[in-house]
Amino acid sequence: VQALGISVPKSFTAKSMGHAEKSKDKIRFPVFIKPVQGYLWRRHYDNKGFVASNQNELLDLCQQIFAKGIKVIVQEIIPGPASNNWEVSAYVDSKGRLLGEFIIRKIRQYPSDFGFATMTVSAHNPEVEKLGQRLIEGLVWRGFINMEFKFDPTDKIYKFIELNPRVWQQVNQAEKLGLNFPLLQYLDMLGMESKTAK
Repeated sequence: VQALGISVPKSFTAKSMGHAEKSKDKIRFPVFIKPVQGYLWRRHYDNKGFVASNQNELLDLCQQIFAKGIKVIVQEIIPGPASNNWEVSAYVDSKGRLLGEFIIRKIRQYPSDFGFATMTVSAHNPEVEKLGQRLIEGLVWRGFINMEFKFDPTDKIYKFIELNPRVWQQVNQAEKLGLNFPLLQYLDMLGMESKTAK
């Protein structure tokens, strides 16, 4: 992602205590601990991850998580409210055409710090839109993609948080505004043309 000129919060992947113990020189606290593979995480936890305020907390949490056979991503926390989070969702067909694109801004989430969106608004944000398109082009992406960015007030930069190769929970919000992502994918899989192709 950084090779595409997109900023990311400092992070590293850890799968053993040895990796986690090196965190002191790699990252600034507080940090967020989240899974590399979400489906494994959901077998044991009903949240998105844990916050560690210092290295001791990080090591204690990692020890518990590694015991369950789960690898984690440790990421610096970007300050600011949920309303600083933006998502770009898009569908790119098998020919590489961007058929649909939808941008939302989080208003509220639960839990309030690192949770699932409970209120969002569709919004226009040219800077976030460009970041999303740059990522799609750089990855030579095909299919559905959901990208999350957060505005960092400390350096006034939008930073990449994560990518999901699937529809997101509020996909019906786009449909209410005339953009039916599941239909776009269905037509593409059938080899049928969509009127929304760009």
